[in-house]
Amino acid sequence: MQNKIKIGCAALFIFLFAISCNNKQNKNVDDQIDSTEVRDTMPIEKRDHFLFVGKYYGKPGVFKYNIQGQKYEPVFAVQKESVISLNYSRDLNSIFFLTARKSGTRGGLPFVNKIKFYRVNPENQAVEMIEDFGSGNQLLAQWNDDGNYEVIITSIDKTVSSYFNVVKKVYNTFGRLIDERTETYDIINDGYPSLIPNRYSTVSPSGRYWIAAANDSIFLKTAGEKSLRFITIVNYDINKVSWNKDEDFLFFST
Repeated sequence: MQNKIKIGCAALFIFLFAISCNNKQNKNVDDQIDSTEVRDTMPIEKRDHFLFVGKYYGKPGVFKYNIQGQKYEPVFAVQKESVISLNYSRDLNSIFFLTARKSGTRGGLPFVNKIKFYRVNPENQAVEMIEDFGSGNQLLAQWNDDGNYEVIITSIDKTVSSYFNVVKKVYNTFGRLIDERTETYDIINDGYPSLIPNRYSTVSPSGRYWIAAANDSIFLKTAGEKSLRFITIVNYDINKVSWNKDEDFLFFST
């Protein structure tokens, strides 16, 4: 393919295609780290490093990958906390992530226990805890169209078991809370509250590239070309898609 586009894949324990993290070259982290299991990694934007989520002794943590040296090292790896979301701002100058003690399904309902919210200093990778959210049933964290960070948590009301509370908190790029609101739903009359779906586009900003799914395969299509470029095989639907500014990199999660 003449344009030599590089493709990255970021997913909840999916493969990173843009960079190959060679364990033989890594001298900073124990061999227990699985560098192929990543999610929510953002475009590199000509920087010398980026953060990604990988496993450390079976627990997802945040790691820094040095592009020039092709080495990675832990930024946040805590045995009692699993990183469940890592999000860069569009300009790559703000980095937030959330952790949970445990998540799954109980009694037919999802749960996320002991959720914590952190900010990473993009210059020195220092980690600061912003807030302890406690536990909930559903969680959504994403950057909104205004350039602020939204965290939405759904949980069962503590006084009326048929009520669900949806708490939405909005933070600026420094992690300061700028808006908070709570909506209560009666599951009997209103049904189970749904979180806002993630917004994404399978087409690049210029319209030159787009991705397509066929059965269990993901392909890249280039405008003006008839052929498709195979990317990978996945067993789940595409969840997020992100393109960097010069469209050298494509990142997606499932």
